[in-house]
Amino acid sequence: MAIDGGRSTAAYSRFAEEMDIDSDAVEVNTRGGYNEGKMDTIKSCFMMRWKLWAVIALCMLAFLFGFLITHIIVSPCKVDEGTPAPSTIPMIPSSNTSTEHHEGEGRKYIEKIAGYINVKYLKSNMEQFTEHDGSYIHDSGSAGTIFNAQEIKKTWGAYGFNVTEKKYKVQLTRPAKNKQSKLQILYRGEVSQEIVPGATTQNQNLLPPFCVNSPSIGREVDPVFINYGMPEDFHFFVNEAERSFEVNVLLGLLCDTAIVTRGEKYNVRRCAQHGGIGVIAFPDPEDYASDSAYPEGRGLPPDAVIRDFASPLFGDPRTPSLPSLNGVQEEGNIYNITTLPTLIISYGDAANLLSKLGNPPAPPEWIGGLPSKDYFVGGPGLQNGTLKMIVANEKKDQEITNIFATIRGSVEPDRYVILGCHRDSLTAGAVEPGSGMAVFMELSRLVSQLISDGWTPRRTIIFASWDGGDDGHIGSTEWVEENKEILNQRAVVYINLDEAVAGNATFAAEGSAIFAKALRNATQQVKTPDSTSSEESVFNTWQKMNPEVGGENYYQLEPLGVYTDATPFLHIAGVPSVDLKYTYNKSGRYIPRYPLWHTSYDTIEYVETMIDPSWNVHKTMADIAGHLLVMYADDIVLPVDVNDYASTIDSYVVQLKAKNGSEILDFDQLDAAVRNLKEAAEKFHDKYILQLDVQDDMKVREANDRLVAMERAFLSPNGQTNIYPQLRHMIYGPSSEGAYEGEGLAPLAYALKAAHGMPSDEKRNQAGKVMSATVVAITKAANALVVDELFT
Repeated sequence: MAIDGGRSTAAYSRFAEEMDIDSDAVEVNTRGGYNEGKMDTIKSCFMMRWKLWAVIALCMLAFLFGFLITHIIVSPCKVDEGTPAPSTIPMIPSSNTSTEHHEGEGRKYIEKIAGYINVKYLKSNMEQFTEHDGSYIHDSGSAGTIFNAQEIKKTWGAYGFNVTEKKYKVQLTRPAKNKQSKLQILYRGEVSQEIVPGATTQNQNLLPPFCVNSPSIGREVDPVFINYGMPEDFHFFVNEAERSFEVNVLLGLLCDTAIVTRGEKYNVRRCAQHGGIGVIAFPDPEDYASDSAYPEGRGLPPDAVIRDFASPLFGDPRTPSLPSLNGVQEEGNIYNITTLPTLIISYGDAANLLSKLGNPPAPPEWIGGLPSKDYFVGGPGLQNGTLKMIVANEKKDQEITNIFATIRGSVEPDRYVILGCHRDSLTAGAVEPGSGMAVFMELSRLVSQLISDGWTPRRTIIFASWDGGDDGHIGSTEWVEENKEILNQRAVVYINLDEAVAGNATFAAEGSAIFAKALRNATQQVKTPDSTSSEESVFNTWQKMNPEVGGENYYQLEPLGVYTDATPFLHIAGVPSVDLKYTYNKSGRYIPRYPLWHTSYDTIEYVETMIDPSWNVHKTMADIAGHLLVMYADDIVLPVDVNDYASTIDSYVVQLKAKNGSEILDFDQLDAAVRNLKEAAEKFHDKYILQLDVQDDMKVREANDRLVAMERAFLSPNGQTNIYPQLRHMIYGPSSEGAYEGEGLAPLAYALKAAHGMPSDEKRNQAGKVMSATVVAITKAANALVVDELFT
């Protein structure tokens, strides 16, 4: 597509037509010539006045001759010693070693952002997307979510944006209507006690607690306590507690936050491999209630029940890897994922159940923060009686709706800067996604205001309101799966805001290191929301809270985990992605989200009393995201320093070696690949970016395409088959300590950790395959930067 200030022709695809980005056929700015009548008139006029033209020409020659005589012959040649000698001005400006000339016109509008952000609108946005009519129910595809979608369309239409929608028919898991999920303690065949999750806190306007994608079950089990369900926990159970997992023994595995925090989702499969038929999980107060329990503090109350996922997959479970379009055949479980029936209970109920398990007592290192320290491993089974596990879920087909607002770029309309947030919630969801939607909608109002002031973004901006977020980010995943080739070619960045304000301690960003430069710039310009240090920048507080991951002039983003709407963009389409939030002090805590995440206590009252009474944190997040959006949408050259990415990967290798040593694999090839990437990045930055002629649109386009092509290069065709089969990025992925948090070089880190329990040959074989895929990905990224040199 030609770079012609928005005068390009023709739509590129059905995607472009639906989004109405490139479909306007505008006259090409060329001049073909005059008609013959006009040409004859001009010629006649010239011939009639030839004498006049001759006189004018003679006068001009006389003037020029006089000028030369005066300034060259008469004037002295010596320059006055008090006057600087004139310098020669080249036809083409010399290269600028700074990157200020890379900034676009939008930078002058950035200073307006803070003044336009309005607390009144932020608060009303949260009220709208938390309880729009006095009802909290706005889960995927529900009447509440549909109502909110219509309100978003009206709002964006009033701003003058092009508004479209995309619907998908998907499969959701929901609590059965006529049956409760619960645990029954049976004594001599009679029910002596029932544990019903959420029985004391359940609001009629909320869905009952359940686990997304969990199968149903109704049978007696012999429960055991297995701590976090990690490999070392199973090792202790077998070798230290001398308990065996026989296939014919029915096990209800009572896991301490097994699927909620430290243990990655694959511990469900690990439980199945050891003969388990179900998982019962609870959040340990040592992790979730280190502060006083809400409402006295921010900690999790003893009766709170968390809604979580029972499967590592995201998107529509019926069509993994394919979009849920009409006529697409159900693929089923192509990844061979084992999902056990799963039930999460409160830690108050867990204390009661743990005390009833049979001997032996749990080891000291398994003892958490429950009021009662009577943790038992289990016989297997209870001391007296048996346990019946009932999970009552049902599958349902549901239509979900994504809403898009498009602001067409003036120079590069086929390059997309995408900002997204899901609007549905399994609970009231004031923090997630309520705070995200509050900031997200205010940003759309902000952009409309800047456009009214005269701003015309260089690239196309897309605001995306996702449905199906709390069910495994279905809306975003299906859309990316449908458009992954287009997004792979055209999307510049994806910015996610699902959980914009989870705390008030520090800013946090999880994502690609491509964002490091822009985030430094944005957070250095925005003041901290803390009223006691109002002159300090967000960047300064960010570094103080996280000194181990940043230096004075460099900040390393946290790796992106899974289970945000950023995941499909990064791992399926290779789009540089980041998840932005203000968060709590995580020091000493092992929780993936804020303590009240996905519970009935996540309300506006919680936000206003415990997190952001003044709404200054929300204003700060809108300010930071606004800076980021304008820079990526309007800078001539994308605000990316490839040296950041190369240095980040180098630091990941150092961390990996420190954890695993080199007894399993030789790191020489990986070290060489990283050195090559660092050299390519430095050369590209110094020889290409810093010397770039920003007046040459094609050179600018090529530079920007190479910057984002580096991210695409990290995708592997086979993906992270050893962790999550849907993930394809070889640099980022879920931590081996917890799925929600990310880890650098995650596939390799996971492979090395898993290899410790394998025979030597198998260790080297399994981990070696992942090492090779990682080396290839890093090599491809280096080649993307120095592509010209590959053919010379």
